[in-house]
Amino acid sequence: MEISFAPALILLAAVLDGGTSAAAADHTGDVTEVRVIRHMNQHPGSSELWEPYLAQWQGKHLVAAFGVKNPGQTDMGDILAGVSTDDGNTWADPGVFFDHNQRQGIIQFAYANAILFKPPGHEVLRAYAMRCPMNYRPSEDAQLVGAYIADGGRSWIPGEISMGYTGPLIVIAGPYALMEHAHPRYLFPCTATRAATIPSARAITSS
Repeated sequence: MEISFAPALILLAAVLDGGTSAAAADHTGDVTEVRVIRHMNQHPGSSELWEPYLAQWQGKHLVAAFGVKNPGQTDMGDILAGVSTDDGNTWADPGVFFDHNQRQGIIQFAYANAILFKPPGHEVLRAYAMRCPMNYRPSEDAQLVGAYIADGGRSWIPGEISMGYTGPLIVIAGPYALMEHAHPRYLFPCTATRAATIPSARAITSS
């Protein structure tokens, strides 16, 4: 018997603390359901779907961002985001909000490592990624870029980041918010793209 596996983005639904099912009392945290967000066959010409990032807009309204990799490049491509309004059971077709086909002047960029972040008390969902010149195969000399939406993930608007960053670091997780002298600051966990030049673990800090 031949078994084939189609690469896909998969959402795992776990039993949460306080669940009403009988299994929740004995096996809190066990995976109970699997949902496929996106298949590779829905992106002909791409070499991989990678690094999905999930955020809750409100209630059962979820947003999932992920990368669609360009063939021949290590970790760069487009960043897309899809929306579910039924707690992840079904997903609308995703839209592209960081597109490698859109040039910045004469330079063409690809993107890596989608991050979603909804600041507490805000009605805006923010997205971040690393923008990398297309002449590099891996994501070297990347720039931190951002976008935001206020409609739950359907209409992304590019936004300028006041704390600019360019260098051989890429973000790997969502920002950590902290208060300093009554003002919020945000720490971005990141890692080096060239381990030989800098330590492999750093943080980008907002001003």
